[in-house]
Amino acid sequence: MLKKQWFPKTQLKIALALMILLTFLAYSLFASQVSAEPTISLSINKIEGYNLGSDINGQFTVSAKVSSEVVRVEFYLNGTLQYNDTAGAPFSWTFDTTNYALGNYNITAVAYDSSGQQATAVLSQNFVEVPVFWSIILPIIIVVGSIALIISYVWSLLKASNPTKCPKCGHTYTPNRILSIKLGNFAYFTRCPKCGNFFWGKSIKDKPKNDEPSPSTSPDTLTEDERLRKDIDDSKYEDKT
Repeated sequence: MLKKQWFPKTQLKIALALMILLTFLAYSLFASQVSAEPTISLSINKIEGYNLGSDINGQFTVSAKVSSEVVRVEFYLNGTLQYNDTAGAPFSWTFDTTNYALGNYNITAVAYDSSGQQATAVLSQNFVEVPVFWSIILPIIIVVGSIALIISYVWSLLKASNPTKCPKCGHTYTPNRILSIKLGNFAYFTRCPKCGNFFWGKSIKDKPKNDEPSPSTSPDTLTEDERLRKDIDDSKYEDKT
C-alpha cells in the first residue's frame, strides 16, 4: 500500500507553525530570566537653612524615588561617593552645605537592582553664603515689627476709651479697657455692667465743651420766658461788688 505523500505546501505550514511556537517559548524563557531595568528620580528638601532656586545653604535631604526592584542607592557629590544607602526604600542622603566649599555641585544618585542593573539621576545645586538680607535684615524687620504690634496693642488697651450705650437697657458707660475688644475708637465688643448683655457697641461722641453752647440752649432758639429765666439764673453768678 502506498503511503500518502505530503504536499510541499502543507510541510511549509507545519514548519512555520513550529518556528513561531519555538520563538514564543524562547522569548518567554528569556523574559522570565531578565528583569526590567531600574528607574530613579531625585528631589531635594530643606531641613534648616536658606534656598532660592538652585542656591542653597544649610541642611538638606536628597530623596531618591526608585522602582520596586531597586535594592540600594549610592549618592555622589561631584563624582565622590558620599553615602551608600542599603537600608531599603525610601532611599535618601542628608548633608550640610557648610561642610563643603562654596560653588556648583552635581549630586548624582545611582540605583542598583539585585541583578546589578543600574540607573542614574543627577541634581545640580549651588552652595552659597546666606545673603545679608535673609541673615540680618529680615530677622531685624520681623523682630521690630513684632515689637511694634505688641506696643500698639498694649497702647490700645491703656488709652482712654469713649463711652458706649447698651442697646438692651439703654445704660451709658465707658467699657473696661482690659475686658473689652476694641476697634480703634469706633466700636467695642463689651458686656453691659448693668444688665450683663454682650454686644458690639458704637462709641458715643464726646459731649460739647462748657464754653460751647448746646443747640438746645442757644439764645436764638429760646422762647421769651426761657430767655428771661436764663437771665435771672445768670445774674446769680454776677459779681455784686
